Amino acid sequence: MQIQWTQAVAAAVMMFAVAGAAAASASAQNAPAPAQGRQNQPQPAPSVSPFDISGSFYKTFSNSSSGNGTAQTTTDSYGGMVGIRYTPGPWKGAEINYSFNHLDQSFAVQPACGLLCSNAPVTIPNLQSQVTVEYVASRRMGRVTPFAEAGFAFVINYTTGNAYAINTVVRPGYVGGAGADFGGPRFGVRVQFRDTFYKAPNLTASYLPTGKFMETAEPMGGFYFRF
Repeated sequence: MQIQWTQAVAAAVMMFAVAGAAAASASAQNAPAPAQGRQNQPQPAPSVSPFDISGSFYKTFSNSSSGNGTAQTTTDSYGGMVGIRYTPGPWKGAEINYSFNHLDQSFAVQPACGLLCSNAPVTIPNLQSQVTVEYVASRRMGRVTPFAEAGFAFVINYTTGNAYAINTVVRPGYVGGAGADFGGPRFGVRVQFRDTFYKAPNLTASYLPTGKFMETAEPMGGFYFRF
């Protein structure tokens, strides 16, 4: 009888040992491999520079100006702009832009012109460029980044081809606008509307300056690249 109990206990021990080994083997097979677990972890997003460069084309729309017996009008045209923008975070940034276009100016007498009535109308060929420094507030929302901007402008007028023209006239001004970027964090399309206010440039000694402010609106579109 003692031999039978000893054999039964040995058999039971063997059965528990086999069952335990089988359970350990199954657990080992179901556990994910350490390398595979590391591969499933999300990879960090690639770093993107806070600087971007841009190039745009635009159409000018300028108002007329009149005062002191002078009626001054402009001939609208097309132009281009290049710039560099720095946006270290949401809602904070700055940019510098340079734009260039033809903006010829025509001068004539007003109905109540006084001593200027004897002056003949004159058109001054004018090359206008702007250098602007602006604060930019923007925030990325998926593939769209809306932004608003405001700052100071230096409006440079350079006249050519007329003996009565004043060669170079620089006017300080104010610039503001809004737009949006469409695309990825590195490259995409930039659409915006800009408005510049500055005192009407006196481009000829034949007429008195109007002394009034002019406004040049510029709807534009182009591309940006962040390096």
